Amino acid sequence: MALMKLKRNSEKGTFNAWKEQGLKALWNDYMNEKFATAKERCSYDLDTYLPLLLDEWQPSGASKTPPDSPKKIARAKPTPAVNPGPASQPSPVSSPSGDKSSNDHIVLYAQIRKIKAAWDAERAKSSDAPW
Repeated sequence: MALMKLKRNSEKGTFNAWKEQGLKALWNDYMNEKFATAKERCSYDLDTYLPLLLDEWQPSGASKTPPDSPKKIARAKPTPAVNPGPASQPSPVSSPSGDKSSNDHIVLYAQIRKIKAAWDAERAKSSDAPW
């Protein structure tokens, strides 16, 4: 049975059958605007903050040897999770101003580079609205 032929019954009484209002074009415009806004915000954040992260976490001498080469990254066991303890306990990953030659620092930098490479590949694709 078609939706237009049904009457709506509620506690307040019976209403007329549903009538098409022609809102599909307005809805599509609204959704296209929301998609463009989301895409712009994501692009802005990644284009702004990935270069800042790369600059801040770049290990000493990283420009000479690629960060994902075997010479730079020691194939060590992953860093264990931080145990809850006093606030003075150091983090397993050094701060940006700390030792830039530690293995954790180099691994983090390599991960940031991988994210940037993936973002560059994704940005090169055309992304259309999924509807």
